[in-house]
Amino acid sequence: MQGAAHAGIEQILILIIDRELTRQEQVAIQLSHNAIEGKDDPVILKELWDEIELIDLKLYAGLDSEIIKELEKMEFISIIEARPDYKHLMMLFLPEETEEIRKILGEADLFFSGDENYILSKKHYDEVFRLLVDIKDKYNIINNPTAFMKIIEFAKEGLNNDKNVNDVKT
Repeated sequence: MQGAAHAGIEQILILIIDRELTRQEQVAIQLSHNAIEGKDDPVILKELWDEIELIDLKLYAGLDSEIIKELEKMEFISIIEARPDYKHLMMLFLPEETEEIRKILGEADLFFSGDENYILSKKHYDEVFRLLVDIKDKYNIINNPTAFMKIIEFAKEGLNNDKNVNDVKT
């Protein structure tokens, strides 16, 4: 709520359901709300869609006929049984920060990018997380996105220094 107030958002719409929902009802509601905004992961979307058996709940889910046709064609084969050891870290950035991150990651070419998702191995995640903690401690920073922007600032400085050194050598 504080973040919304800080962003100038005066009203937030919420949905309250005052009864127990079946798993199928929960999935139908989730799919209908996810269809409003964002981009679905096709594997997860298919898994959730396949959980719904009741026609009225499939209608409620709100998927259009083209998406349903594509889902029905999909068959996913698991390559490995065990899921990789990973951690999910989500940070919210302002638009100008996002542009800065895109620019520096593009220049450094360190990450695999798909939309706004950046994937790190567990080893690199641990290194980045430790670096975030160290930056927060050293610069008395409270939140992760601000600390991450500090890392970006240092990366830019490093890239500029490398560029200046290379310019002097040529």
